[in-house]
Amino acid sequence: MSHYGDNVAADERATLLYELITTREMDPKCTQLEKFSIGFVSLMKQFNVYFKPSERLNDQQMLTYYERYIRKVPRLRNLKQQMNLTDRLVQSQGNSIMPITTRLEYYLSNTISLDGDYKKAMLTSKRNAKWRHGP
Repeated sequence: MSHYGDNVAADERATLLYELITTREMDPKCTQLEKFSIGFVSLMKQFNVYFKPSERLNDQQMLTYYERYIRKVPRLRNLKQQMNLTDRLVQSQGNSIMPITTRLEYYLSNTISLDGDYKKAMLTSKRNAKWRHGP
């Protein structure tokens, strides 16, 4: 890996970003999927700023690293299974599968609704507990 302009600080930053991208995993109990997903994608985009186009992460690599990052989070793993099932169905009908960039966008857009569902469930759980046990 080498920076566009042979800047040592940029090389160090890029090396750190690459290490984070290739080793970090989302906590399986994460309650802020949107925040952490956007943060991880942002790390990958920052990494790409430091390199020549031929050395940057391409869309397939970004998707692969993102899926590795979320692989232990059940709510997001279910999204991958849904997309794979949809792809198989679409292919069996002779149509094109979901493009890579669309897959990453699908993950990110669904984190919003998954976070909302989680918050609703927590509020309902607290409300029900309070009702059963009193104030």
